Amino acid sequence: MLKALRQFFPFVARYKVWAISVVVFVILQSAVARWLPIIVAKVIDQGIASKNLTFIKHWAIIYFLAQVASSTFLYIQTISFQKLGNKILFDIREKLLSHVQSLPTTYFDKNPTGRIVTRVTNDVSSLGAFFNQVLFSLFISFVEFFAIVIAMAFISLKLTLVCLIFSPLVAFFTLKLTRKIKIIIEQQKAKLASINAFVAENINGMSLLQLYNRVPANITKFKVNSREYKDISLKMTHNYALLWPLMHFYTALAVLISIFYGTHLKTAEFLPIGLLVAFFLYVQDINHPLTNFLENYVQLQDSLTS
Repeated sequence: MLKALRQFFPFVARYKVWAISVVVFVILQSAVARWLPIIVAKVIDQGIASKNLTFIKHWAIIYFLAQVASSTFLYIQTISFQKLGNKILFDIREKLLSHVQSLPTTYFDKNPTGRIVTRVTNDVSSLGAFFNQVLFSLFISFVEFFAIVIAMAFISLKLTLVCLIFSPLVAFFTLKLTRKIKIIIEQQKAKLASINAFVAENINGMSLLQLYNRVPANITKFKVNSREYKDISLKMTHNYALLWPLMHFYTALAVLISIFYGTHLKTAEFLPIGLLVAFFLYVQDINHPLTNFLENYVQLQDSLTS
């Protein structure tokens, strides 16, 4: 993975300003979003508890403005990254096509047209998904996760450590499963290239196939290849589906632990109810970057295979 990402770096380096602006706005948006549960905690502990209506109205306006700022930063970072991704994808497509056109004729004699077309079209589209969706989402998920953990630690370091105690075990099973998915994706892409090559050869040689009555036999071959591709795709779907129950179980476990241990801390260490509610909100929020990370990590495997 790191080897593939290093190959992409020269393309990103051409647009340093765009890349830096994306990083800045992602950090700003994540910081503002993490402040929202703290506002809720303040309203509960200092507003509702003391029945201070003026305080509640004041912080309600601040909450609204913070949401507007968070949405604005999210919009700017999305637009900036889409522009960056499309610029990079344009450069890659241009370089790839120039490279293919510079290859010797022996290369085209040895490699079927359908396979080359798959490389230039399907795989470039996967790279487009990588730049415009995967890389962006993975970076946001990474920043969000650590921002949430830091915010949780500021409320209670003990409670945060207890909630994260099972995370290494979950990470181990998740990485093991994603490695298996990567192997299946490689098999899937190889089979797709084979199907495209078979179809291209059949279309190019259709007059000969009809002349020698080879159409029925080739249809049978195509069905076999297509069935194998279907089986590989279903195998990937089954493994991919296992990721979500695993992540939801971890989130449910973290919520359960935070409720029981958080109640104990409220009694033993006088943790304000508002901060405890804010902590629960952070625990719920942590599910989003984790599931988003997993979903896009699988797409990352697909893109890097391309």
